[in-house]
Amino acid sequence: MTKNLEAFDFNEEIKPTKWLVDKLIPLGQIVMCLARSGQGKSYFCENLAVKVICEQPFLGREVKGGDVLLIDQDTDEPTIRMRLIQFGKRNGKPKYKLWLKSQENLTFSSKSIIRCIQEYPDARLVIIDTYHSVLGELDPNSTADSNHIFNMLKADCVSENKTIWINHHLTEKSPLELDDLMFGDSLGKAMGNSAIIQRPDAFFVLCGNMVGGDLKEICIRVWGKRAHIEQKPFMASFEDNEFVYTGNLLTDTDECLSDLRSLFYEHPDEGFKVAQIHEHIGKKHGLLKIYKYLSAMEKNNEVKMERGKSNQFKYFYNLNGNKPQVIVKTWTVEKIAVEKLPEKATN
Repeated sequence: MTKNLEAFDFNEEIKPTKWLVDKLIPLGQIVMCLARSGQGKSYFCENLAVKVICEQPFLGREVKGGDVLLIDQDTDEPTIRMRLIQFGKRNGKPKYKLWLKSQENLTFSSKSIIRCIQEYPDARLVIIDTYHSVLGELDPNSTADSNHIFNMLKADCVSENKTIWINHHLTEKSPLELDDLMFGDSLGKAMGNSAIIQRPDAFFVLCGNMVGGDLKEICIRVWGKRAHIEQKPFMASFEDNEFVYTGNLLTDTDECLSDLRSLFYEHPDEGFKVAQIHEHIGKKHGLLKIYKYLSAMEKNNEVKMERGKSNQFKYFYNLNGNKPQVIVKTWTVEKIAVEKLPEKATN
C-alpha cells in the first residue's frame, strides 16, 4: 500500500523568525544553555531576564521586552535577589514584571512546573535553572522521560510570543576546551540522554573564564535548529554586572597575532604577568581569545605547547630561531605568567 506523501509546496509562505534578542535568541522556541558548573550560566540568563523586563539591549542587540518568570532550584533565594538587584541598577526602571520562583520544589514529574508556567500566560521569557533540579522523580538518563518533558513544554507552555530558556550541565568527566567549544561535539557532552540535545530548538554553549571565583569573560557558541542564527562563536566580557560583546572569537586573528608578537618582541628580556598582558592587549582581545591565538601560533611553529599537570598549558615562544626564550604558564587567568626559560630548555 502506497503511503500518502505530501509534496513540497513551492508556493508556501515562509514566516520570518521572531526574535527575543535580535538575530540571536529566537522567540517562541525552547532554548537550552549548556555549560559546566560555575561557568556563568546563571549570570547569563539572569542578566538576560533583567534586559527583557527593562527592554534594554543585550550584548549590543535589540531586545523585545516583556514579563519574565524565573524558576531557580539551584541557587539560594538571597543570592539570586542580590544578583538581580545588582543587574537592575544598570538598566533603569523596569517596564515589565519579573516573577521569581526560588526553591519551591517545582518539578516535571508532578507537573507543578507546567502549572506554574501556565499561571503566567503573558510571560515573554521563562527561565528554568537547571534542568536536572526540576526533574523530580523522572530519570535524567531516560529518553522516554526527556521526550515526555519536551512534549509537555511544547504542547502546554511555549507560544509564538514566549521563549523557554533551560540551563543544563555539561558532563564534568572531561574538560571543555576551547577547541571543543568551537569545533568539537560540545552538545555531545551534555549530561543525560540523546533526547536532551535532540528536542530543544536552539542551543547556547558557554565557556567561562573565572578569576578568584569571579566571572571575567565568557565564550559563547550558538546553534539554531528551527531558526537560522548567523552569529559565529564570540566573546563577551563581564564588567560592572554587564555582559559586553567583545567580538567574534574566530576573526581579527591577524591583529591579535600582531599584537602578541609585538608585545614579546618589544620586551625580549623581561617576563610578563597576566596583569601586564591584559593591560597591553587583553582588554582589546580578551584572554580566552588570546589563548586561542596562541594555539594558532603553535600550529605555525611559533609556539610550542606542552600539557602539564591538571590540564595546564605551557607555551614556548620562539624569539630567535629555535631558541625559546619566553614561557607562558597555563591559560587560567590567575596563573598566567611569562618568564625567561633556562638555556637547557632549548630545542
